[in-house]
Amino acid sequence: MARSGVVVAFNGVDDLALVFLGRDIFAASDSWISMLYAASGLGILLGFTLVVSRATRFPPVTITIAGFAIGSAGNLLTGLSPVIAAAFAMQLVRGVGISLMEVGPTTLVQRTVPRHLLGRVFANLYGAIGVAAGLSYLVGGPLLDRPSPRTVFVIAGTGGIAASAILTLRVFTSAAHASENDDRPDDTE
Repeated sequence: MARSGVVVAFNGVDDLALVFLGRDIFAASDSWISMLYAASGLGILLGFTLVVSRATRFPPVTITIAGFAIGSAGNLLTGLSPVIAAAFAMQLVRGVGISLMEVGPTTLVQRTVPRHLLGRVFANLYGAIGVAAGLSYLVGGPLLDRPSPRTVFVIAGTGGIAASAILTLRVFTSAAHASENDDRPDDTE
């Protein structure tokens, strides 16, 4: 779950950058900028609705990786949006990813960590996410002036997608390695 922190370190700046994207790039009113924030909230509601109806079909690690990739893609495409309506739609996508990022890791931890260690693991997981968000604000803030809010979204999305891809490769490599070990004869006989 260390990749959660990496994805947040890249994408956490989106909440900060959205105001500047709306104001400086789209010359949007405060109302329209508020709508950009509302779009991600609507996406979160939509995502939770999808998760409730389909979550048992997918393992939590798949939900987690999908959330990382979808949320990151939403940020990347927000940065590339030519008009505010497109940015609104991409923030909706981002919100769906956020909902999956909320459900996936929490479910994974609850299913894989011994009960007596849950508090420690959750504290470490969400503590790391908080530190990563703070780091994202520290690094992302100066990037808003130079090069631009658009670039911040592209960097955030691209970094998050790269972290998602690396996590996917690690999961599949671990699964293949575990499968190889299961096929070997038991030497204890």
